[in-house]
Formats: sequence, C-alpha cells, structure tokens
Amino acid sequence: MNPQCVKMEKEEQKSILDYISLSTKEDSSSKIFPSKIDTPKISLIIPLYNSEKTLIPLINSIQNQTLKELEIILINDNSSDKTESLLTKLKKEDTRIITITNKIRRGVLFNIINTGLQAKGEYIIFLYQDDFFTSNDVLEKLYDIATKKFEEKIDTVNYRICISLYNKDQIESLNYISTVNLNNVNKILKSPDIFLNYFQKKRDITESRFIFDKMYKKELIQKAADLIGPQIWNQILSFGYEFLFAFAVMKQCNSFINIKDICYCHKIKDESTMWEIDGDRLKYNEDSNKKIGDYMLVLERMLQLTENEKDNGEFRENILKELLEEKYLKSIARSIFYDKFITLFEKIYNWKYADKDTKKRTKENIKTIISYKIESGKKFINLLAS
Repeated sequence: MNPQCVKMEKEEQKSILDYISLSTKEDSSSKIFPSKIDTPKISLIIPLYNSEKTLIPLINSIQNQTLKELEIILINDNSSDKTESLLTKLKKEDTRIITITNKIRRGVLFNIINTGLQAKGEYIIFLYQDDFFTSNDVLEKLYDIATKKFEEKIDTVNYRICISLYNKDQIESLNYISTVNLNNVNKILKSPDIFLNYFQKKRDITESRFIFDKMYKKELIQKAADLIGPQIWNQILSFGYEFLFAFAVMKQCNSFINIKDICYCHKIKDESTMWEIDGDRLKYNEDSNKKIGDYMLVLERMLQLTENEKDNGEFRENILKELLEEKYLKSIARSIFYDKFITLFEKIYNWKYADKDTKKRTKENIKTIISYKIESGKKFINLLAS
C-alpha cells in the first residue's frame, strides 16, 4: 500500500524545508487572527490523537494562510496526553477554531465524515495532525482554481503531496509522490470518466486512495457518506478507510481537476509495511488481524457497490490484485480471515458480467492464495516439531 516516492528537485526541497523551519519556530500567541467566519470558504478538518507535541507546525501553516475565511475543526479522539489543554489554548487565541472531544476512540473515517457533514465551509480539506501545507498561499490558490478558473465550480481539486521521513522530529528526507495523472493536468474530468481514470485504466489503484491530497466540495461528503453507508463509517476502521472514502468520492464526483502544485507535506516515521507479521515465526498479532479484517470489510463493500455496473470489471479485479503481493499473502494466509478472502475472490469469479479471461485469472489467483496457505501450514508444523 506504500506509494512510490520520487526525489524532489533541490529548489523545491529548499523552499519547503525553509517554510517548515519557520513554521516550527513561530509563536502564535502574538498573532492577530480574524473573527469567527460565519460563511467560511474552506473547512479544515483535523482528527487528533496524542498530538500535543506535533500539532503546532500544522496550526501555524493554517494560520499563516493568505486565505482567512476558514473554519478550523480540531477533533480530539480520546487522547491520553495534554492534547485537550492545547486545544483549549488554541481556541481562545483563534475564534475560527472549533474543537470536538470524543469520550471514546472513533477512528479517522467516522471523524472526517461525521464532522464533514456538519462543517460550514463551501469546500472541505482533511489533514493529519503532524502534517502541514507547503506555502502560505496554498488555500487561496486551491479555492481560486475551484471557483474562479473555469465556468463551473469544481467538485474536487487533486494536488501533489510531499512525503517527509523524520526521526526524533528531525526531517531526514523530503520526497514527493505524484497522485495525479500528469497527462490530465488542468483538464476537467467529468463523471463517469473520473472513476474510470482513477480506479481503472491499469493505474496503480493505491495512488488514488488518499484522503488528504484533495479539496472536496461540501456536498460530496454527504454523497460519499450515503454511498459508504453508516453501518460502515460508524465502525472504527484501522486500515483501508482512505481507499473506501476515495472510492465513494470518485463514484459521486461530477467534476475533477488535477494540478501540479505540491501543496501538502505528509510526515511518516518509516516506510515499514502496515502488516505486523513477524517473518516465519508466525507471531500472533491482534492488531494485524484487525487491519486485515477491516480491509476485507472495505473490499467487500466496494464489490457490493459495483455489483450491477458492467463497466467495473477491471476495478473489481484490481481491488484484490494488490493483495496478491507476497508480503500481504503471507499475512492473509496466517490470519483468521483467510476464508473471507477466498470468498471475495469467488464473488469476482461468479460475477454476472465476468468474462472467460476474468474467470481464468481469478482461478489462478485463488490457486496462488491456497498455495501460500499450504506453505504457511508446513512452516508452522516444522516450527512445532523443532
């Protein structure tokens, strides 16, 4: 699921790193902020968990934006540190800030949808707690592109992001990931071409799964929520929720545009896999099973939502194809959800629109999964005998 990063140009790196350095050192207590905005142009929604030491650079990069008509919604998802005290302080300083406190953990998907439905902004952007924008005029540019550049207002604006690796809060490298199709920059895509271009056409589907590399028209959040269904987004999903949300947005979006600008920097501590299976020692890990189970739920929901659409055959195959990578297969073969995964492939095989080639490929994929199950069983038996 990890995206492929590409080394940035030196000038791009320097500009963003300089901005990061300034944002980190700034003290917001001496700033003067505009009054609370009744009709904000953009609502910024940030779910938080134990973010007392990581939130300030993001808040600085928001408060420094040249576009001031903002609604800033900070959601404390039952943190155990001093996040709540920090939010109280920030709210007193800037009346555009709205804080929400969850008494129990609700997870990212619930927080962004539930809060997005209540937000007042014409457009909505979701952010992670220790990330930041790459310049002070990002939001003004995005809003102008969405509302002024074309004859119609755009539903979704997709932009490029940086991925920064850091250790002990020090950024060690800065790369960018292009989540846009550069052949379609500044060209408005219309439905159904939006979905077909970003989840089919032999693209890497993981490139389209992000939540934080887009600005959405407010009405899209309601449409996406209805499509996903409250029975899904009310759950605490630990894995796959970004993919599901992007899928729902693309299915409902009427106009979509890519821009080349690198607007957002996402910080990660390492590039390790999300699947916590410890090699051949077959160490049981409850968190790994939770992630696999959540992803099975996501995939099953997307199969349900494309069941009656003949043009979605390639997508239906692609949503499972990525899990045929060796690192995922080992995890699935050892998990309690192995039978569920086989069932999902059977749904592809038995799909009423499936052609002979689809059935052949699906059969081969199932054989591959079964072989991994057998191999894992042999290793487990050998381990017990040693």
